[in-house]
Amino acid sequence: MTNTLQKLFLLIALIPLALFAEDTKKKDALTPEKYYECISALQSQFSNYTQVAQALSIYRINQSQWVPIANAFRRNVTNLNARIQKKASTMHPSPLDPFDPKRARQILRTELAGIVIESLKASSYPNETGALGILNYLISKQEPDFESCFKEVITDESH
Repeated sequence: MTNTLQKLFLLIALIPLALFAEDTKKKDALTPEKYYECISALQSQFSNYTQVAQALSIYRINQSQWVPIANAFRRNVTNLNARIQKKASTMHPSPLDPFDPKRARQILRTELAGIVIESLKASSYPNETGALGILNYLISKQEPDFESCFKEVITDESH
């Protein structure tokens, strides 16, 4: 009888944890709506001169290049959604319809990397490793709400 009571108490104790895990899973999951919110937020982030200047400073890019590079980021990031749609349309099946979070993340990251590399090359900065570091810095400055845009959430369903 004691063993049965212990199991019952354990089960009762685990129910709130299971509910919390389910709630967290839903919050962190990348949905199509969240994906497009991410794109919009990233467009703002890449247009934010202060954030861009901080990234350029960290990677020791000459300060005289900050404004031209920031302007190139601002110009190029306005096409982010179109670039993503174009890339997705060449893939079969498209990761955007039906929505495939893992492949959608890959496209988002690839297209952002392309924007950073193109913007820096236009300002005579050919270092792609540094460009990816700048990209990672700008991504790291995103609000925690957008963490699911870049980090795959592991759930029981994916095992």
